[in-house]
Amino acid sequence: MEKNEKNLFSGVYNQLKNEYKDITEIIMEDEVILIYADDEILWKIFEDKMDEYRSIEFEAEKNESHFIRIHLQ
Repeated sequence: MEKNEKNLFSGVYNQLKNEYKDITEIIMEDEVILIYADDEILWKIFEDKMDEYRSIEFEAEKNESHFIRIHLQ
């Protein structure tokens, strides 16, 4: 991960963890942030942040962990 990506991830990570205490995990893969939490928290994040990011998706496959995918670039 490049320095700019690290700084961007760190900023998003800190903002989300401060706003939503019940997030279980936040990880970055390439230029995508994955946020894991229970469905209630994920929907809250999705509704609150849908206009802040270029692309935000709620992934809720049956028998899989639910998460939000945020594309940063």
